[in-house]
Amino acid sequence: MKERNRPSPEGRAVGDNLARFADAEEKRWRKEMGFVPVRCASCAFRKGTYPNGCLSTVSDAMKCSMQRIPFYCHHDVKLKREDQDPKTICGGWILLHNGNEPVRAPWPWSNGKDTP
Repeated sequence: MKERNRPSPEGRAVGDNLARFADAEEKRWRKEMGFVPVRCASCAFRKGTYPNGCLSTVSDAMKCSMQRIPFYCHHDVKLKREDQDPKTICGGWILLHNGNEPVRAPWPWSNGKDTP
């Protein structure tokens, strides 16, 4: 049985920064483009959400953002059966995916594998 990911003080600290980056990019998108990608109510990139406080989730979200690897919406996963892969790219990830060159994140994926 898979161990449930739970919020922690460390996860909240990283999550606060992840949300701060997304909030700043949302303001920039709105000013420059007039629209923004939608972050769902349970978005890992939204301060104070359950996923935003879970260290493994926000670590993977930050790593995906840095390395330009798609990060999928948590809400989408909850709506589907567990044996299906998510299909919706996270709105918070889109905000931070600004076309810059990928940067290698030196920490491992939370699943212990070579890919998310």
